[in-house]
Amino acid sequence: MVLWTLVIVAFSVWLGHTWLVALRVKYQHTLESGLILCLIALASWFLSWRMILQIAPQWGTLPVFVSSIAVAFGLFSLLSFITVNLWLGVLTRGYDDRIGNLEEEEDRLLRRLEALRWKGVSVPSEAEHDQKGPARKAGPDDEIATLKKTVLDWEQAGGAARVRSLKVLEWKDEIASMGDAELKAESERLYALVESEPDEGKREQARARWALYRAESMARESRSRRESNQQEPRKDDKPRVGEDQMAMRQRLQDILREMQAARAEKAEFLRSKIRLTWRRRQ
Repeated sequence: MVLWTLVIVAFSVWLGHTWLVALRVKYQHTLESGLILCLIALASWFLSWRMILQIAPQWGTLPVFVSSIAVAFGLFSLLSFITVNLWLGVLTRGYDDRIGNLEEEEDRLLRRLEALRWKGVSVPSEAEHDQKGPARKAGPDDEIATLKKTVLDWEQAGGAARVRSLKVLEWKDEIASMGDAELKAESERLYALVESEPDEGKREQARARWALYRAESMARESRSRRESNQQEPRKDDKPRVGEDQMAMRQRLQDILREMQAARAEKAEFLRSKIRLTWRRRQ
């Protein structure tokens, strides 16, 4: 019992000293923070006094007093640490809410961009998607749909869906700047990379990129055939869709900048000396 008491006393003194230094250096105290910390200190001392009396009722007044003070340091450190961190969460809630709202808007824009990209393309059935080969031979539209499903599956797999979505948007911007011949040559290069890449993760990424390039190449060929064999194509929708996509990409870039700025402001706030108050920060 004596050994354990000494261990508890030593640990309480070290923990209490460390946290008291942090409370003095890191935080700027106000009337409300001082009142709350005083209440925590009184509650800690009372609980520790009762605890020591229950554990060792045969001890004298002086040993009980010294032991209760040491245990009170540990209780005060724990309770004040929890209280201050909850308080800190309230003070940084504005930053967290702003970052969360931006992330939700980013998710909505990414989903809308994908919907515009694949507008008018049917999604293949699960049985069709089970095959591992480059694509089915049933028809160009089915093959394009299968290729796009391959891209979507890679984009949504794993725990980095947002990063992969941005990567797909980057590939699509590259595709938009390519001519038909350049796109076809790049598609063939990526297919060769898929066949030769030994790393599983890199091979799956290369397969998704190849599928995206191949789908766009086939879509261009299909459009070219329709334009040459049928009546003139519709011209109303394409410019509008292109303008929407450009505006959404611009907004995505703005969102990334705003999120970086909000995170930087939060980090700067946490690095500074924090004023513990319930009143609104100036």
